Amino acid sequence: MKKILLTTFLLLSVIMLVNAQDESESKSSKSEWYVTSGGEMIFSLNSFSDPNIDATVVRWAPVFNTQTMLNYDVSPGFGIFTGLAIRNVGFITDDPTDSNIRRKFRTYNVGVPFGIKLGNLNGTFLYAGVDGEYAFNFKEKTFDNGDKTEKTVYWFTDRVNPWQAAVHLGFQFYRGSNIKFKYYLTTFFNEDRNVYAAEYERFDGNVFYFSFSTDLFRNTKFYYK
Repeated sequence: MKKILLTTFLLLSVIMLVNAQDESESKSSKSEWYVTSGGEMIFSLNSFSDPNIDATVVRWAPVFNTQTMLNYDVSPGFGIFTGLAIRNVGFITDDPTDSNIRRKFRTYNVGVPFGIKLGNLNGTFLYAGVDGEYAFNFKEKTFDNGDKTEKTVYWFTDRVNPWQAAVHLGFQFYRGSNIKFKYYLTTFFNEDRNVYAAEYERFDGNVFYFSFSTDLFRNTKFYYK
């Protein structure tokens, strides 16, 4: 009799543990906000309005780019996100008036994205959205036959458009690697400038880039699963 009672107790204990585990997993699968983060390796160009400017020089910016995303998964196949990012955005070009002169321009931007995710959110999925960014630091460099001849840095300058809007489209792979295309709807330099117009108008255009990152929409919760 004792053996039967003990066996029954053990079976009931196992059933209760299984049910508790299922309930816990069911609760954890419900929609909730969670935070993820990742870096960004940027390869950027400029769609110059001047056809005489070489637009094929790619600028590589591996640092300093960081992104923190606040995610909400409505279902296993649809989610939304926002967040905060700091990124290094710019372009390189040869001076159209002198082929020996190369110019490099970049801004540091702080931005807030808003977007959606579509697909298997625990696997591979597409995401798209818009970005609002503020350029708080601008730097330009001049090179003559490969030798740096000038470097200037400006904080909160009106040489560039301080407020910038962009759209992006990306793809998240199963293991967390990520590729994204982004296009800035706002021109890089300030169209309302006066004193700087002659200096920068020939380089005017819209910056766009491809970037690579890892674990942008992944945290320890996904790997634990």
